[in-house]
Amino acid sequence: MVRRQKLISMTDRHFEVAQEMGNFSKWVREQLDKHIQKTQNGQEDEKEYHCKGCNSTLFLNRVQCRLRGNYWAAIRWCHTCDTETLTRVI
Repeated sequence: MVRRQKLISMTDRHFEVAQEMGNFSKWVREQLDKHIQKTQNGQEDEKEYHCKGCNSTLFLNRVQCRLRGNYWAAIRWCHTCDTETLTRVI
């Protein structure tokens, strides 16, 4: 298998974290493989949401709306503590 290079842009903080990783390229390839598997299996990508109220983490799919279409909401309802405090982790 031939490997090709792809240049990516990142902030100083992201660059520092990438430098500290043992094999950043391998990690990127693994993340892409996970994404490929999900899309080939017909699964929606999930996004990570963190609740500040109960300190829980949930993985949720897109919000489905007939008017707006499917979208990723910045804030979601936490069913654990029953408040609207889930924020998406980017």
